[in-house]
Amino acid sequence: MSINLSKDLENRINLSKKEASIVIDKIGLNNQKAQVILALDISGSMSGLLQNGKVQRAIERILPLALNFDDDGSVELFPYHHGAFEHSNPITLNNIEDFVKNEILPKYQLGATSYEPVINLIRKKIGKDIQKSHSISSKSSGGFLGFGKKIEKEFGSENKTTSANQPTYVLFLTDGDNGDHAKTEDALREASNEEIFWQFVGIGNAGFGFLEKLDNLSGRYIDNASFFQVNDLDSISDNDLYSRLLNEFPQWIKLAKNKNIIK
Repeated sequence: MSINLSKDLENRINLSKKEASIVIDKIGLNNQKAQVILALDISGSMSGLLQNGKVQRAIERILPLALNFDDDGSVELFPYHHGAFEHSNPITLNNIEDFVKNEILPKYQLGATSYEPVINLIRKKIGKDIQKSHSISSKSSGGFLGFGKKIEKEFGSENKTTSANQPTYVLFLTDGDNGDHAKTEDALREASNEEIFWQFVGIGNAGFGFLEKLDNLSGRYIDNASFFQVNDLDSISDNDLYSRLLNEFPQWIKLAKNKNIIK
């Protein structure tokens, strides 16, 4: 491997890549290609994790997923707080060492937490016209004279997308709640007939009730998200981490192919 990496980091990435490959093979995705994206929370509460090396170590364990899934072995980075950004340099073997110190801490201010801006920025990145997105429409049902009626979401055939060549896997890392619940729900529903799988990971011991809700969100074309919480990513093995990260991905791949979302 040796691309300007310290020997210790090179060994760790090699071992993580091997563990990721074992998990990928076990779940039957060893021939699957995917674009890997990291949506990284840079809100104020993440300051400690960014400063103490935990985010850096997380990134070093995320890159091996891309080395297995992605042809160019890179992870595109989208930092977010109350706004969202597309980082100019993808995470690769060439810049992984001290990436947080060199590429994140000097270049971004911390802020509040919103999820919808980064979700829709990523959707735009893969070619979705958010301004004209009408992937779901609403219809009313039930209720006497309109009272007690419920709103149901439906996907029209005219909004069906052409099959994408490969899926996009988004690892969405956050340490706490956001302030834009309704907008986030709408964005995730609108993205549910697109070639994007959203893997939400809550780090720390804060409450993650909203992310649990997103994992089971109603009104989607297909289930396009998964969630798990871990107090400390350093405390779990590579095999456990990759097994959790890819737990629902194979089912989504199968369903997305059946629905002609991906080839």
